[in-house]
Amino acid sequence: MSNTIKEKHKARHTASSRLKERGRIASPESEKRQEIQEAQESNIKSDLALMCARAKEVGALAAAPILAQDVVLDERVRLKCWVPRCAHYDQNWMCPPHVIPFSEFKEILGKYSHAILIQVEIPVSHSELKEAYGDKDLSELYPTEDYQKKVKTPFKELYPILDKIESLAFSLGYHFVAGLAAGQCQICPKCAYPDPCPIPFRARPSMEALGIDVFETAQRAGLPIDFGVSGKPVCVGLVLVS
Repeated sequence: MSNTIKEKHKARHTASSRLKERGRIASPESEKRQEIQEAQESNIKSDLALMCARAKEVGALAAAPILAQDVVLDERVRLKCWVPRCAHYDQNWMCPPHVIPFSEFKEILGKYSHAILIQVEIPVSHSELKEAYGDKDLSELYPTEDYQKKVKTPFKELYPILDKIESLAFSLGYHFVAGLAAGQCQICPKCAYPDPCPIPFRARPSMEALGIDVFETAQRAGLPIDFGVSGKPVCVGLVLVS
């Protein structure tokens, strides 16, 4: 190869290297976008921390931020409404089949960036429940006043916490904030179904009703649910933030 050809190849290689180097150097516009993105992420983290602190102030046992992409969906969760069939299936406005379909919720969840997982303590341990009720079937226990007071009341306490966090998030500019509760809607003593819901702006579907794997999601948020007999049971809600 002649010296002239070698020099031409060298010149092309040098020019190519310079172009690649220029591509790695951010333009003022891209630097500005990067700064804005970093500022937004910092603001979101700060806001989520504020919401978690507020949740604990108003009664939550624990609260933790989680990326929306880490909220685990599984269609088998909805199957548990059928096997064994829940007494509230098709009897509650916030339970299947009256909530949005799994596929539709999955698409909606994809539009959210963050969420907050909230846990409310049920003030009785698994061992205390077993000692109090033995091996009685849930269908026997559920209607009793004692069981309702010990186990079901905390589920109702989740709703005002969700309301307060939704209001705070909305005031911070997260206009698509949405809170999800636990179990069937607990606000009314008995759901008005099939008559219209008397409190549609307070009623909330549960995480399970929409197909969220609560246990795996809690694990990812750093708030695992304890199945141990010595642990305290909890009910879990979620606030979607975007």
